Amino acid sequence: MSFNNPVIRKQLETQLSSLITLPAAEMTSNVRKEMNSIKKQIAMMDAAMIAEKAARAEKVAHDVAVAAKKEKKLMARASTRIKGDLEKESYCMYSDKEIQCGDCGEGFLFSGRQQEKFTERQWTEPTRCDGCREYRKQFQHRTLQCTECPEMFDFSVGAQIHYVEQGFEDPALCRPCRVAKRKVVPPEVITCKECNKEFKFPYGEQMFFKEHGWQEPRRCIPCRKEHKAEYAAKVAARVAKAAKPDLGKFAEGADLSMKFGPSATESAVEGLNPADLIAAARMMVNGDGTFNVDQEQNTEALSVP
Repeated sequence: MSFNNPVIRKQLETQLSSLITLPAAEMTSNVRKEMNSIKKQIAMMDAAMIAEKAARAEKVAHDVAVAAKKEKKLMARASTRIKGDLEKESYCMYSDKEIQCGDCGEGFLFSGRQQEKFTERQWTEPTRCDGCREYRKQFQHRTLQCTECPEMFDFSVGAQIHYVEQGFEDPALCRPCRVAKRKVVPPEVITCKECNKEFKFPYGEQMFFKEHGWQEPRRCIPCRKEHKAEYAAKVAARVAKAAKPDLGKFAEGADLSMKFGPSATESAVEGLNPADLIAAARMMVNGDGTFNVDQEQNTEALSVP
């Protein structure tokens, strides 16, 4: 029987009340025995619930006392540790210095106490900040199976971080197989679609393009640079065209050809690289999207450095 079940207790009370309401003619000895049994069960349930509440209260009081004792012990230990650290720092022979992280390039503090600890344990100075060290703990040294030979090769933590940052998949070949395949596989010869000249597409670049999910190049390197410069010039022209001049700001009969004529800028644009063209186009547009009518500033923006 469950002594803390209110449903069972309610059923027993209902059964007892129904027996009490019986007439005197039906009140037999068996009925009286059943009534006494139900009363005993109800009394046992009440006593068990009282004992359970007392045990629960005692357990809560014990837990509170244990927690208070533990907290007091921790506070005493922390105060002792702080006092010892202060005494040790007072006799520290090193001064704090800043070290540049080798991964993220940010500077972090290397305190004198840490320097003394590293010197006592014969450790080298840290080269990474706390954030980069925690990030490297997410990776573990792995050993992979080469797909070309039965040899196993190491996949270091640094290599894993590089592959994750570049979005590459895990390497499938060991270093000797990669070198051998690079020597065996001849470079692919592709005809440029612009100048119709043939150029070589070596195995290393093929693997690089494949890892990035790119298609094979259709232009040689000189044509690629020229195409990139033309595209940058088109972008700069599109940016300048998008910022239409507000003609309402000028008086009637003003000479607008001197301020917006293309002849003043065509000769200067030819001598600029794509980055200078984009920067010049941005300088010729105001913050509200209108065209900058300052001729001296536009001429200075389009001047060849």
